[in-house]
Amino acid sequence: MTVDSSETTSMMADYKSSRDLPWAHGVDNRQFLNYFSISSVPSMVLIDSDGFFRYFHVGLWSAVSISDTVGLIL
Repeated sequence: MTVDSSETTSMMADYKSSRDLPWAHGVDNRQFLNYFSISSVPSMVLIDSDGFFRYFHVGLWSAVSISDTVGLIL
């Protein structure tokens, strides 16, 4: 899921469709960003299937590194 801090749901929908992103997106009113102290984009927060915070990463991240990290925390 992508959490977007766009100003409107329309802006978020435009972003999603213009990049052909198939996964779920949600609009954040800064609660999510503030909760995790996110100040840089891109940032990735990994939350497990039980809803627990597992990992936080700031900056670009390769698919291989993401896969390796997810494999370690599962």
